Amino acid sequence: MGTGHRRLQLRRTQQRQPHCRLSSRSSASLQGDVELQQRIKRKRGKRERERRYDKLAELWRRERKTLEWVGGRL
Repeated sequence: MGTGHRRLQLRRTQQRQPHCRLSSRSSASLQGDVELQQRIKRKRGKRERERRYDKLAELWRRERKTLEWVGGRL
């Protein structure tokens, strides 16, 4: 949804301060910046996947509960 906006904000903060708190080794080089961006992206992807899984699990749990109420066991 709002990923593009967030990415823009990130880039702006990085330009202002090369020593970004997100980077383990503060490198003002462009390549380092790109690497950092990719790392952040990867992390975000992981979080997204986890969230999706959580949603699915919650749905599944609810479904099971209703089924148990009806009398059917999974």
